[in-house]
Amino acid sequence: MIGDRIRLVFEPAYVHETPGVPGLDPGTGGLQTIELFVESGSIDGALTALPFDVSDGRLIVDEHSYSNLLQLPMNRRGNTELNLLLKSSERVTIRGTGITTGFEGLPEDPEDFPGVRS
Repeated sequence: MIGDRIRLVFEPAYVHETPGVPGLDPGTGGLQTIELFVESGSIDGALTALPFDVSDGRLIVDEHSYSNLLQLPMNRRGNTELNLLLKSSERVTIRGTGITTGFEGLPEDPEDFPGVRS
């Protein structure tokens, strides 16, 4: 935590850049470190070990829901709930009043992402 902000670092995350729909349309992709900051955050759930690996996640900001995919950069205010399922089978929920994202460095080994739409 930094003050009342919760900082999560995903090392690495797969970042897909496209003029279309991320995760579906052609573009480029690569591994990059991503930071998420939840404003006025609180954590529910037991974190028995840090760092931890995430196997599934869902972010809800007001009426917008994102499952396993975020549009970056993100700077949203509103009721925020980040639900994470860890590879250890533990569940963690982080609640707050907004979320912002940041990048660390440049994507490693960018590659063509051919898209998955048929």
